[in-house]
Amino acid sequence: MQDSNGAEFHKVKEFVKTNNLQNVNLTGKLQWDEILKYYERSKILFVQLKENFSMAMPSKLYEYASTGLPIVYGGKGEAVKFIERLENGYVFKPSNVEKCKNLISDIFKQDIKISMYNRKFIEA
Repeated sequence: MQDSNGAEFHKVKEFVKTNNLQNVNLTGKLQWDEILKYYERSKILFVQLKENFSMAMPSKLYEYASTGLPIVYGGKGEAVKFIERLENGYVFKPSNVEKCKNLISDIFKQDIKISMYNRKFIEA
């Protein structure tokens, strides 16, 4: 049975613990006012869908785009088309760890700016 934290939450939590990862904070499900605090402190927002979900359009992408922050998306299909319409949108094939690491590293080397275009696009 899936809990409100998502199907993979406990696996990821165990992975973090087993590998003694000190720079990962798994909060579980948060209330909206708590989520906003995380967005305010964030520099990049990340979403990945496995290959078998290529037709899905995660609603999280709309929420992320409304922040204007850079979005790193691992996936295929319809969501890629959406990301390509945004500023600060970066795409890699799902589970391509090296490409993901390189994208994030490249983004941090840039002067990260909030995209007002993305905010207005979502508002419209």
